[in-house]
Amino acid sequence: MAKTPSQKLFQIIHHLTPAEKRYFSLRHAKSQDEDNKYIKLFNVIEKMETLNEAALQKAIYGTKKVEGKKFSELKNYCYQLILSMLQDYDNENSVEYKLKNQLLQIKSLYKRAFYDDAQIMIEKTFKLATQYEQFETILELLRWKKQIAYAKGDIGFFDTELESIANQEKIYLEKIQNIQFYKNSFHKVYTAIRKYRLLDNKELQGVLQEVSDAAQFSSIDKAISFSAKVIYLRVWSLCSYALRDNERFYQHGKLLLELMLSKPELLKEDVSEYISANSNFVVACMLTERTTETMLALENFKLVTPKTNDDKLKVHRQYYQGVFELCQNTGDFEKGYKMMHLHFKERQQFDLQLFNTQAFYYAYFYMSFGSGHYDEALDYLNEWLSSERTVDRMDLQALAQLLSLIIHFEKGNTILLESLLRSTTRYLNKRSKVTEFEREIIKFIKKASVSINRKELRELAENVKLSLEKLSEDSSQVSFLQYFDFVAWIESKLTSQSFAAIVQQKFQSKQNN
Repeated sequence: MAKTPSQKLFQIIHHLTPAEKRYFSLRHAKSQDEDNKYIKLFNVIEKMETLNEAALQKAIYGTKKVEGKKFSELKNYCYQLILSMLQDYDNENSVEYKLKNQLLQIKSLYKRAFYDDAQIMIEKTFKLATQYEQFETILELLRWKKQIAYAKGDIGFFDTELESIANQEKIYLEKIQNIQFYKNSFHKVYTAIRKYRLLDNKELQGVLQEVSDAAQFSSIDKAISFSAKVIYLRVWSLCSYALRDNERFYQHGKLLLELMLSKPELLKEDVSEYISANSNFVVACMLTERTTETMLALENFKLVTPKTNDDKLKVHRQYYQGVFELCQNTGDFEKGYKMMHLHFKERQQFDLQLFNTQAFYYAYFYMSFGSGHYDEALDYLNEWLSSERTVDRMDLQALAQLLSLIIHFEKGNTILLESLLRSTTRYLNKRSKVTEFEREIIKFIKKASVSINRKELRELAENVKLSLEKLSEDSSQVSFLQYFDFVAWIESKLTSQSFAAIVQQKFQSKQNN
């Protein structure tokens, strides 16, 4: 559904950074008087927490009747002013925009026959474009060199430089094609992982095999620019993660961060890539049980200087996702529950329409479940279950069905469990063949939810625990354990300890070993 002028204006104003708002105010400082309606409109919307069309119109026009499309035209004009401001702001703060602006200056000088001045600008722009690996811009500059020499009738230039320029064009075209190859490979792997995240299927294996077997992935030296090397490592990092080669996932992630930090000027230009790389490194540290490095990597998020509110949102999102996963791994669910509510408070600074809450529902469930807040855990799980079933969510529905059974078991909803067990079994049978792992969980809940004594419960839990531990050695069965420690939950029934206590003991045992 298309946005109205009011919605577009409200969203863009509330998405501006404080620096961008100051820039807008300074740009229009001389225009800020009582009759300047678009400035007034900007200020009123900025103070609104939610869009109120009637209150907005009244604040601008009072009780006066608004003629025709006058109000809509005012909003559209204000929107265009903001876009113009953002373009100028980026021209001053972005190398990419600065290069585009310098190319336009070269064109203006050329049209007016200021060829010598244009050539000086070309050399200046060439140095900046080379430093930031803007290869398309470099090709454009090489074209301008030939065009100006032609306009000047400089036969000596063509006689001595044409072959050199042709070789440079070939080199930079190769760099562009090299980068494009790695970008396409990245998106191919990323799509496959998102689509088949819980399945060891032929499609995923086929994509990973095809990419990793390509000659361009035989060595990082095949990536012939800094940008290409970054994407090369990102692809290998994704492949290692999908193949559950956690040590290689960690090593590639570490190399990627080191590479990015070796060119701080490029990092400053686009901080979003670093945020993503550091987020993956946090996951890699946790998977390889490097707890100290995990905490250090999480602190790195606090050192990032966001360039936009989108960057700021990414830092917040990735930091808290990492914190929740660390609490999940260590069993410190009490801390996770407290951090969850701190996260709720901090996320209010963002437009909640832009904040992807769906991605957090599972973390909310886990922190609530682990800290014993079962009603909240069930609410978050239901939110997750009822969220839109996109291609990357379908395979997780079975997991959510099992977790729902576990929560109701913890809450003692014996009568409801009978119905849920039947519906879950029907769902799993319709989806595909029920896995042995799923059968064992359902078997335990079905038997344990009826009236059995403590000794029978311990025997049942012991048998199911042994079965799950054996199944966890099978790669086709282990996927669910990435998301929830079913073995620890069964063990909590065996020992009469809390789920959190078992997870903490397992974590400490790993650390000691």
